[in-house]
Amino acid sequence: MLNKRLETILSLCDKQDRIADVGCDHAFLAIELINKNIAKHVYASDIAMGPLNIAKNNVKNAKLENRIDCILSDGLKNVPDDANAIVIAGMGYHTACKILTDQYKRLDKFSYIIVQINSDVPLFREWLSDHHATIIDERIVFDHKYYTIIKFNMDHHEEYDLEQIVFGPILLLNKDQVFKEYYQKELAKYQFIYQKITNDDKRKKEVLEMIEMIQKVLQ
Repeated sequence: MLNKRLETILSLCDKQDRIADVGCDHAFLAIELINKNIAKHVYASDIAMGPLNIAKNNVKNAKLENRIDCILSDGLKNVPDDANAIVIAGMGYHTACKILTDQYKRLDKFSYIIVQINSDVPLFREWLSDHHATIIDERIVFDHKYYTIIKFNMDHHEEYDLEQIVFGPILLLNKDQVFKEYYQKELAKYQFIYQKITNDDKRKKEVLEMIEMIQKVLQ
């Protein structure tokens, strides 16, 4: 059974012949992609042999060896060219961006790319904006902590504005309950930080601007 974070990622996956789960960990997502008939075949890749061996064992127990290939790979390096879509989840901003940058010429061949990073989400949206990617969907999910999941493709798109980069263009349109809860907490955090800043006018100005942006979005 998938946790809420992986369930949400799964819900964002459209049916494709071959999906690559990059950084597959224990291959739970890969197995469900097959079981739910979302993918005909999955490439479950990881950079470390330890998690990959666990993934192989889980795939074997699920009797899906003929439909899931467990691949030792640094990012997309060893993922076959016939993959139609990719998922990159549970990594940091720099790692995710390196994976995408290292194989940048391949990205426009994927119908969609789903990325869930553990920090620096606005920086990642800025990367997408700079590379004219189109954000197709976004979700914020609470699973012991808050996670942001972004689905995009490399169809040319005009650059996103600051508010879209900070909060997400799709999330801004929807503003669901989890979004509101998350930014209420963020607002309280920034207000607390603002009260504690005494000798740094530049930092105080930056924090105040963030407070005002969040208040405007929550109105």
